[in-house]
Amino acid sequence: MTTPTLTGATCGEACWKAYEDICRCSCGGVNHACLRSQNGQRPDRTSRVKSHAYILYAVANDYRDGVRIQNTINGAAYDAGVAQPYIGYDGTQHGYYPWRPGDDGVPAVRKTATAAQIKTWPELASFRNKPYNSYDAPSTLWLRLDCQGATWLP
Repeated sequence: MTTPTLTGATCGEACWKAYEDICRCSCGGVNHACLRSQNGQRPDRTSRVKSHAYILYAVANDYRDGVRIQNTINGAAYDAGVAQPYIGYDGTQHGYYPWRPGDDGVPAVRKTATAAQIKTWPELASFRNKPYNSYDAPSTLWLRLDCQGATWLP
């Protein structure tokens, strides 16, 4: 039996392949040692950016492609009314503005995949035979968890 200890740590490979009985991540024991069972299925990969949880949405070929997809998703969110409120110096809301990549809670976040992620993540397996260059490295696109399944997603 797994003993869950809820923390802010995101669930990943260490939890999915764990041998110990104590789960110390955000899944609360749901995904603990799931890849060790006979019919174990790989759960969705998650990440925490600032104070929000994100789920892996897509893998782009390079930086330019990743930025294009990120801007498409964030633009669609703004058009659907999922927008960042503009708060003035006096603390009152003065309207909304489109999402920018560094905003807290932005619907889509683009991250450059690291060499270690390319080597170990199955989602990035097709990039393993290419020499690593941070500019041409694949981009991982992360979608805020509460935006998952939204009708405005492209």
